[in-house]
Amino acid sequence: MIKAVLFDMDGLLADTENLNMDAATEVCAGLGISLSPEEKQKCIGTTIEKFFRDLFKQRQLDLDLESACEAFHRAYGKVLEKGIKAFPGAESLPRALKQEGYKLAIVSGSIRTQVDMVLSQLGILDIFDVIISADDITKSKPDPEGFLLAAKRVGVLPEECVVLEDSEAGAKAGKAAGMKVIGVVNNGGQDLSLADSIVQDLTEVNITANY
Repeated sequence: MIKAVLFDMDGLLADTENLNMDAATEVCAGLGISLSPEEKQKCIGTTIEKFFRDLFKQRQLDLDLESACEAFHRAYGKVLEKGIKAFPGAESLPRALKQEGYKLAIVSGSIRTQVDMVLSQLGILDIFDVIISADDITKSKPDPEGFLLAAKRVGVLPEECVVLEDSEAGAKAGKAAGMKVIGVVNNGGQDLSLADSIVQDLTEVNITANY
C-alpha cells in the first residue's frame, strides 16, 4: 500500500533545469571552460557539487570545487529571484495528495535555500512533510540516499513510496531505493525507461488508481 509520494523539484515542479544549466555554463565560462552539450546535460538530476567534481576530474583540472559551487549558487540564486515557471499540476497535485492522506516529501539536488525559494514561489512550501536537499545528503542521484532518507523521515517503508521524477538519474535513484517510480516527461529529453509508468505531466498522475 502506498503511503508516501516523493517529489523531485527541478524539472518536475518548476521549469528550472535550463536556468540551472545556464548558471553552470556562466560559472564555467568564468573558469575558462566551454561546456559541450553533453556536459551541460549532466547538470540535470544531480547536485551541482557532483557536477563540478565529475567535470574537473574528467577534464583533469585542478580547480577549487568549493569556490565553483559558491559561484554557481550566487548566479542561480539571482536567476531564481526573477521568478520561475511552474509545470502543469505543480500546485494542484501536491495539495490533492495531501488531502487524500499521503505523506509528501521533496527530494532535490538543490540546496535548501533554493528549494525554499522555488516552493515559496509556487505557493506549496507548507504542503510537504519533509524536505531533503543537497544539504542533507552525501551522495547525489542516481544514488538512492536522498529517497531512503525521505522515507525514513516521513516514517514509511521504501516499498510504500512512489517517486515522481523527470530525470534519468532520479528514476535510477528511485528504483535503487526499492520504490515505485512515475516518470514525468514535461520538457522531455531524459531517458525514463526505468520508470514503472510514464506520464506527460503531473496532471496525469493518479496514485490511487495505479498504486
